[in-house]
This record gives sequence, C-alpha cells and structure tokens, in this order.
Amino acid sequence: MKNHQLVVDIEGFRAIKKAEIILDGITVVAGENGCGKSTLSKLLYYLFKTANEYEFNLVGVVKNELESITFILDYILKNTAEKFPFQIEHNSTLEDYYSNISKRIQALKRDFADRKNRGLSDTILLQRIAHTLNNNFKVEIDPFDAKLSIEYLLLQVEELVVQKFEDFYAIRDKRPTLLFERIFENSFGVGSTLKYLELKEFGIQIFSTEKEDIEYISTVRQAVYVDTPMMVGLERSKKNEHWNDLNEMLSEVRGQSANGSLALIQHQILSGEVVVENSITERFLYKRNDGKEFDLLNCATGVKSFAILQLLYKNGHLSDKTLLIIDEPEVHLHPQWIVEYARLMVLLNKELGVKFFIASHNPDMVSAIKYISEKEQTDGNLNYYLAEKEENEFTYTYRHLGTEIDDIFGSFNIAFDRINLYGTLE
Repeated sequence: MKNHQLVVDIEGFRAIKKAEIILDGITVVAGENGCGKSTLSKLLYYLFKTANEYEFNLVGVVKNELESITFILDYILKNTAEKFPFQIEHNSTLEDYYSNISKRIQALKRDFADRKNRGLSDTILLQRIAHTLNNNFKVEIDPFDAKLSIEYLLLQVEELVVQKFEDFYAIRDKRPTLLFERIFENSFGVGSTLKYLELKEFGIQIFSTEKEDIEYISTVRQAVYVDTPMMVGLERSKKNEHWNDLNEMLSEVRGQSANGSLALIQHQILSGEVVVENSITERFLYKRNDGKEFDLLNCATGVKSFAILQLLYKNGHLSDKTLLIIDEPEVHLHPQWIVEYARLMVLLNKELGVKFFIASHNPDMVSAIKYISEKEQTDGNLNYYLAEKEENEFTYTYRHLGTEIDDIFGSFNIAFDRINLYGTLE
C-alpha cells in the first residue's frame, strides 16, 4: 500500500461527516452547495499554518493577550491622569509589549501617589479596577477588601504578564495541539466542534486531535489560501486573517522566479504583468503590454485571479513545498480562462511541484484539469473526490474517485434534468 505524501482525515465537522483526502499533487473536491468544500479548504489552511508557523502563530496569540492588558491599563490611566501620557505604539515584538506595559504600571503608581498626596479618595476607583481585572482575566480579587491598594492590583497585573511569558516559552518548546484549538476557535467561532482531525506524512502521524503535540511537516512549508480574488489590495481585515496573509505574500519578494508558466500568464493571458508599487502607500498595478496602467483594485475579478498566481510565482512563493488552496477558482472566469487557469495549475505542479487543493463544481474546470494532466503526463498525482449526501441527513461523505470524473459529471447532470423539468413546454 502506497504511503502518500500527505493524507488528511476529517470527521464530524459541520457538513463533513467523513473525508480522507490525499494531497500528493492536484486534489479536486466537487459537490453541491453546502457540502463543506469551503469549510474543508479553510480547515486545511489553518491546520498547515499552525504546524508550519507554530512560533509565529503563538506570538500572535500572546500579543493579543498582552494587548488586552495594555488596553485595560490605558483605560485606567484615561480615568485617573489629567493627561493621557502615552501614544499608541506599534508593538512589533513581545519585548515591546512588556516594555510598554511596564511604563504604564509605573505611570499608574506615580498617578495614584499624586492622588494620595492631594487627599483624593480612591476607594470607588480601586473597586472598579478590581472588577475590570476579574471580568477580563482569570484573577480573583475582592473589590470590597478594606486593604485593597493600587500596589496590590498592579502586582496582580505584573504577575499575569510574567505568567504569559512563561507559558509562551513552555508552549513554544513542546508544540502542544492546544495552539491549534485556539486558532480553530478564532477561525470558526467559539463552540465549534470537530470530532476528529488527523494529518499523516508518508504514513507517519504529524497531527491528531487525540495527540498531545504537533510534529514538523517536511513536504509542505507554506500554505496559501485563496477564497476570493476580491481581497487583493484591501486594507487589513480583522475577520479574515488569511486575506492579510495572502496580501503580505503578494507584496513580499522572497526570490525571483521565471519560466514558461510566468510567460504564459504575462503574454498569453493577461497581456501584461502586475507589479507592487511602493510610493506613499503600497498598491498593486496592472501594467498592460500597450503601455497603459491600472490600479488592480479597479480591474476585473478574473484579472485579479491570474494576478495572484503571477505575483506568488514571480515573488518566489511557489515551490514544491507550497500547498495552494483555492476555493472555486472558476467563479469569476470566462470559460476560456477557466481552461487557461486549469492549464496553469497543471504546469505549476509539473514544473515546480506545487501542490493544489481545489474546491470546484464547474464541469469545465474539473474536466480541463483531468485532460491537461493526462497530456502533460502528471495525472498520476491527480485525485478527485465527490461529496455525497448521507440519506436523511445534512452531512456528506467524500468519496475518492482516483482520476475518474464520470460520477462528478453525473452530479452535474442534475442541473440539466432541472432545465428540462422547468423549461419543457407541455
């Protein structure tokens, strides 16, 4: 039995009852709306992102927690100081956060000492601070303790910050699955339940919801998730972190790549190229071969679809260690460009070894990937799946079809049956 490069096993998550997905080359999942294709795409992205960027993601979690502490201290200062003594800083490192929290604590100590010298009563204010700390952090302070003091309250904050750093170093070294659980909740909502999730690499378990830690992945070092080309060039999103990740990759040059696939986009499809212009603000420009330039934000969505691939490729973000997850790439494309997009994916897989996970319900995309792969002799790395609805349930099991697409087209034929039903004259 072949040990595939990567196999992901998902059970009991939203509409997905069971899906065991091979990621060896180009993987295509098809199915009706609501079968969980987009859920599967997003879940794969955050699973690989957690494993590949463990420390980076952990730093992000700790920063959010320290930011909450900073916000509370700023709230207190704004209610006690005659003039708020701090500007909002750009905290690039954990050490920045620690330094800025320490400055705020010292400022509060000076402010309360000044209030005491002026004979001001702080009883109600201290009670409010105690309630705020209790409500926002896992501390237990009696707001009505007669001995309550600002020194005691700030000591609790200092101990809380120290604990955050101690937890960070302990978690970073052990790589527990707890971090994925945090990211999973942030991405899918608190209360979202996942029965089982497992990732194997060449038959060896890398991740499991029943495993305590996350191993390193050798075959994929970067996951890229494209759920809509409309996100190109948008301002940072608080809701869709993967949009921010992708925009950063589109503007970050790791190295220069150039071969047939890049020329295909530039000369045969876009008739131009997309570049990143850094003037007053960063923006994406579409430079057409006739000399005209356009802000990519104002261009057709189909142009943006190819621009994403062009920039990722040109900037050195596509390689045999890349998993490119694309949700319904055909949505904004003319039928001719659907075929070109499919051809480009096959060539990127053949030339660079890029792995693809594609969610689609378009017959042109499904068939183009198959037949172009056969022509390029890469169909040995091709895997199709069809989401099939469970009887009397709103859940789906993903059936592996290998390289065959007849059953997928059988599901597409339902649309033609409906046309005949609704459009036939009596």
